[in-house]
Amino acid sequence: MARRERMVTLGYTLTTLRPKGIIIGSYLSVFHIAMASGVAYMIVWLFGFEGTTRGVFIFMCLMPASVATYPWVERYQNGHASDVASYIMASTLLTILVIPLALTFWI
Repeated sequence: MARRERMVTLGYTLTTLRPKGIIIGSYLSVFHIAMASGVAYMIVWLFGFEGTTRGVFIFMCLMPASVATYPWVERYQNGHASDVASYIMASTLLTILVIPLALTFWI
């Protein structure tokens, strides 16, 4: 599947989301941020990262879900494409709020 076709398919799925799918995506996004924060904190503490290295590592851990996961799920996991699409959307929106806060308080 070409890249443009994947993005169109994801866009279509996002426009047809139901409230239940948005709630599932939001739960998954909060879980993702909580787990990523915990892992980032433990690794930063364990290896003693400081300064720019610490900030970049925290930033990379808190990045949103990749759009590249959507075509794989759409092809091989029947019936879960809308959940993944809502997870991608919610994690992107949540990351906009979380990354500035994390970098402000952890650096």
